[in-house]
Amino acid sequence: PGALETTTISGLFPDATFYFSIKAIDALLEIGAIDSKTAAGVQASTTPLNTQPGTPSGLAVVEGRLRVHLGWAELAAGPGGKGLDFNFYKVERSTDDAIFVPITTTTGLLIEDVPLKAFTTYYYRVSAVDIGGLESAPSPSIAAVPVTLLPMEPFGIFFERDGSSITMHWAETTLFNDETEFINNPPTDDELIGYKVERSTNECVDFSTVAQLGLGATVYAELDLGLAYFYRITSYNQYFQSTSPIVLAPFGDQLLLTEDCVSLVQLPEDMQSLLIDPSGDPALNIRIKRRTIYTENEGTALNTVEFVPMRGGQVPIADFALPRPVKVKLRYDAAPDGTPVKVSGLGVSGGASQAKGVAMAANGGYAPAASGLGLAASGSAKHLGVFWNNGKEYKKQYGTVNTADQTIAVMTPNLGKFQVRTQLRQNGATFDLSNITTRVITPNGDGRNDVTIMIFDNPKGTSVSGRIYDLRGAFVADMAAGPQPDSLQWDGKMNGTVVTSGVYVYQVKGDGKTFNGTFVVAR
Repeated sequence: PGALETTTISGLFPDATFYFSIKAIDALLEIGAIDSKTAAGVQASTTPLNTQPGTPSGLAVVEGRLRVHLGWAELAAGPGGKGLDFNFYKVERSTDDAIFVPITTTTGLLIEDVPLKAFTTYYYRVSAVDIGGLESAPSPSIAAVPVTLLPMEPFGIFFERDGSSITMHWAETTLFNDETEFINNPPTDDELIGYKVERSTNECVDFSTVAQLGLGATVYAELDLGLAYFYRITSYNQYFQSTSPIVLAPFGDQLLLTEDCVSLVQLPEDMQSLLIDPSGDPALNIRIKRRTIYTENEGTALNTVEFVPMRGGQVPIADFALPRPVKVKLRYDAAPDGTPVKVSGLGVSGGASQAKGVAMAANGGYAPAASGLGLAASGSAKHLGVFWNNGKEYKKQYGTVNTADQTIAVMTPNLGKFQVRTQLRQNGATFDLSNITTRVITPNGDGRNDVTIMIFDNPKGTSVSGRIYDLRGAFVADMAAGPQPDSLQWDGKMNGTVVTSGVYVYQVKGDGKTFNGTFVVAR
């Protein structure tokens, strides 16, 4: 016989049987026959050895709300990694880092494990499995602790009195305070347990629980104890109680307070139905989201507060306005010498809000701040004013300063973003072009610039009136009262009929002063 010939064939699928025969080919490409002693034309057969895949590495977790996100590095191709018959990764979970149970298999590199129990330690590991069922050694385990959040405060609230009892209604809470929905239905204890009805003689502190109600409760009634009490309804889970609840005042007004329990929107009792869906769908009720935006307190801005109407507690409502003005009150801080200073957070720097305080209590209420740090002197605080953001720019709203509790209040039908700013304010009525909503009136009924509104400062509360004339000096119309106190408006009409296009002169009189300017009507 001749010399021994050998060859190596790689890339063969493991756990499969392969059959081989060898033929000789000469220079003329003539092929020899197979050895006649070979059965069925097969000279050799073999089954390649199957080895287990490599162990996955780089396992990492991100802890979330009642969930954990896991990820790991992809195994390399070939021996020591995926091999030739990789099938999937297997993820296992444990609560004691000893006994693991499989939770899923995947060919990807990321999974989400949900729902989980909040503040419970879970352990995870991952292995690789091939088509033949061979499994790699598991990766080192990694621990993760999912969290939960505060439930959102109840909204869709209304308040009834019949002379002998008081009844409160609200919609079921289905959201966390970050506006995300609960995962489970019905909610688990780490999402929502129920509601607490609380009562106090103060709108911010010293609330005591008078009723604790379970899931599904949306109404509470008790004997009417008179007009001495404030009420509020909070939601709670196993770990947290909702904050910034709506406070029901003794005469039925709703106090939509921010976290400092000073800044607020005060909604009269007869307007509470505006926040409730008329069809009765609680998912369409309106929540007024309230927050202080400390990062925008810069320059002349001392405090920035936002009141945002949210449909169903999740979707902002554009161009929302109330049918008549309501009270919006904003807090400012003061240094010991009485100088107004920026509101810098729950802990004030250089001063304090004297009336209510700004620290949240552990039970979801408010704890009063330290007092005696100095009130703002009227001489320095009188130049504060409220500005409202109309979506494009801030417009002056002026307002009434109360140095006793370091607040400034305006009456306005508008919600949205407000700022307390320093500004030069005179003793009499003043006007400027920035406080006219538009100087070009297009009274075509499209809702845009159909009316021009003039807002003015009127600290003395004197009578202010306005008239419109044409360029020949002929009287056209009296300006009507605007949508908020200390404002006038004109709709581009004379005796109910739209005037012709052109330039018109306004003349506003107040506090012994006369102000003139022009509007343009474009039909």
